[in-house]
Amino acid sequence: METLPQFQTLEDESLAHHIIYQSMVDKYANNNQNFKTNPRLADPRTRNNLLELMKDVYGRKSILFALDVEAWELDTNIVTEIGIAIYDPRGQADSLIPATIQLHIRIKEHLARTNGKYVPHHAHNFNGNTSYIMSEREAATLTQSLINFYFISAESKGTGCYLVGHDLKGDVKWMNSLGVTFPSQFKSLDTNYLFRISHGKENISLKRALAFVHIPFAYLHNAGNDAYYTLLLAMKLCDPHSRVRYRLDVLINVETYPTLTKEEKKERKNRRRQEKLEAIARGEHVEQKPPAPKQTTKKSNRKKLTCESIELESAIEVFDAMFK
Repeated sequence: METLPQFQTLEDESLAHHIIYQSMVDKYANNNQNFKTNPRLADPRTRNNLLELMKDVYGRKSILFALDVEAWELDTNIVTEIGIAIYDPRGQADSLIPATIQLHIRIKEHLARTNGKYVPHHAHNFNGNTSYIMSEREAATLTQSLINFYFISAESKGTGCYLVGHDLKGDVKWMNSLGVTFPSQFKSLDTNYLFRISHGKENISLKRALAFVHIPFAYLHNAGNDAYYTLLLAMKLCDPHSRVRYRLDVLINVETYPTLTKEEKKERKNRRRQEKLEAIARGEHVEQKPPAPKQTTKKSNRKKLTCESIELESAIEVFDAMFK
């Protein structure tokens, strides 16, 4: 990658440390009463971790490397899609709408293994327009090259890099299964963890988190889309203005967003089923959805296709296509 003109230019640029952005984070922290009233933020380790992330992200000091992996719903050991979205502040730290790199890879060996029964099937709906179909080996080679460049090469020249994800642990495990490795001590930003600071201890879906901070989205569960939206979410969660606007430091009352236990969910399901059976026994009309019209697989796929797919033989071809 270092031989590409775009990256040669970046290597020649030194990352300016924008003191004005960091001072805004300091002002946000000094005036934040929620650091006292929110017990999670009152914990010095949690609070300092948040402020460090904000100074690095909002301060335009670090690259954000967002990653998402989709697996086959019938065997989650099989990776079917890889999504990557990268924000590099070098050369555009003051940009109002910075440029990002968006990448969606579909694994050639598993094209026939599609979701749709338990997880939405949106492999054909990458919002970045072009999906790359690659062998598992070449996809791993490409991903490893990007990781080496942004986490090792860039950091050796003074620019930090965060691995960003929503419930990141699973994505890292999937990439490791493909032979992709990360530096022994890489920095990470998990948007699921950041959101739980104010929204309880249970995981929050990417969809709900995006809606809460008013980020429009479409075709989630496409790895390329999820990586990009997670990148935007990370930026929002590390922006002091957004944290104030969306009250992200205010601990949500559990009564406002009640969390049901497994037993309570099972009880609710049984209660609803019993109510339906009793309605049928009384002879009451139970509305049923009409059966969906049958469609051939070929016609259905054509209707849902919203992006172009290009099959490539090697990782080098992706670099040529993305950075030409």
